Amino acid sequence: MPSDNKIVNRFFAIVIFNLIIMFTVGLSIINAQGRDVRISFYPDIDSMTIGDRGILTVEVNYPTGYQIIFPKLPTKWGQFEVLDQFRGHVKILSDGRSIVRQQIMVTSFMTGVLDSPNLIIKVVDESHSLSEYTAPSLSIEVVSVLPQNAQLRDIRTQRDLSLWIGWAVIPLSLVIICIVATPLYYFVRWVVYRRRNKEGEIDKRSPYEQFVAQLQHIDELGLLSSGNLKEHYTLVSDSVRRFLYQTYDFAALDLTTNELEGSLRTMPLVVERSDDLIRLLEDCDLVKFTEVRPEEESTRLITSRAKEIIDAIIGTEYLSR
Repeated sequence: MPSDNKIVNRFFAIVIFNLIIMFTVGLSIINAQGRDVRISFYPDIDSMTIGDRGILTVEVNYPTGYQIIFPKLPTKWGQFEVLDQFRGHVKILSDGRSIVRQQIMVTSFMTGVLDSPNLIIKVVDESHSLSEYTAPSLSIEVVSVLPQNAQLRDIRTQRDLSLWIGWAVIPLSLVIICIVATPLYYFVRWVVYRRRNKEGEIDKRSPYEQFVAQLQHIDELGLLSSGNLKEHYTLVSDSVRRFLYQTYDFAALDLTTNELEGSLRTMPLVVERSDDLIRLLEDCDLVKFTEVRPEEESTRLITSRAKEIIDAIIGTEYLSR
């Protein structure tokens, strides 16, 4: 039989071992809780009238040092229509964490209880690892503006009284617009042309030839070998935007990528590859405005990727001119 002292020693050894295990596990839990990302999603109102505007707020509580990337939502977002998105300022808390909010202004022309679609938020941690989180879904009741059991009145008679006036005004308005707008358009084109070529010889190369030459010049600069990723991606993005400006005559150089997306989707020649083009510009923005470093293979091929997308947009007919 073991002595009393040995039994007591074994008992205290077991107790101390258990305390060490509990302490270690507790530290792990506290550390994990300090590194987690918490997302909440809530509306400013529980119900709204059809056609009214409501604000949905997504709030991200995260460790300071992380980078939060909110998605650019399409205009048609499930049963809602997105009117605008606003990102707030980062607020640093006393516990070493931070909070950032984005507000989404929506409306809907459907009635009933509407559920929000998936809202995926990208998070870049301190080691530049990219993770995705899905915000919790929320529901908003949209009600009709008409009282219950109300009926719509037929107003076709009143409309017919002024219909002939509308048909007379429309052709006259078109004629006036053409008379005023045509010389104004060519005057603006002339001013832009003179300003663009004021300080040097006119570059008679086509916009596509200039674009290809710019990409070759970017590769010859050797920015990747010297570690200047941000400058390399910025030059590629500017070359693509300058080509769009010269070819389709809209302010691609002055628009954000989100604003540019709406313009590209209205152009018949661009719309089939607009997703690829926007994804390229978003990748360039991610390197320009964050500390994310893409894989070496992706970085090396970024100029070839830009040329491939532009080639697909303009087609072989343009290239053969």
